[in-house]
Amino acid sequence: MKKSVFTLFIVSLLLLFSSCEDVVQVKLDEGSKLYVIDAFITNQNQLQKVLVTQSDNYFSNQEAPVVSNAQVTLTDLTTNAQYSFTYTSDGEYVYDAGTQPKIDAINHVFELRVKIDGSEYTAMATQKRTAVIDSISAVYNDGTGGFGDGEPFYNCLLWARDKVDQTADYYWIKTY
Repeated sequence: MKKSVFTLFIVSLLLLFSSCEDVVQVKLDEGSKLYVIDAFITNQNQLQKVLVTQSDNYFSNQEAPVVSNAQVTLTDLTTNAQYSFTYTSDGEYVYDAGTQPKIDAINHVFELRVKIDGSEYTAMATQKRTAVIDSISAVYNDGTGGFGDGEPFYNCLLWARDKVDQTADYYWIKTY
């Protein structure tokens, strides 16, 4: 009886610690390359940037391939003013609003046009007005309240006044 229990125990341990391992190779269709245009243009007196790259394979561990031969322009369709972006490096096209005319016309419609290898890509947006910021209040949290990972942080509250009329406004708050 002791011998069979011991044998059963050894067999159970062997089954528990042994496993099969098969390497599974997943082959994905590469698909066609797509252009990726990342632009967020503001009314600030600073470099305005548009990033133009190509899509890459899902499992690629490299930076996305850059596009250095694009023509990037922004046109104010309300006044027909045109802003040309210049290629610098790493797929980045810039317009220096600090030394050239500023892009800041409220309620004007803007069109971003990117030409690459005979194809044109466009996007349109209207520059909206901004709210008047009254103040920002912050409350320190030492991280012991059970929220998050225990790191201290600040809860911030933005106090602003929106215009009172029928026009819809949208705001983007950027924090660091």
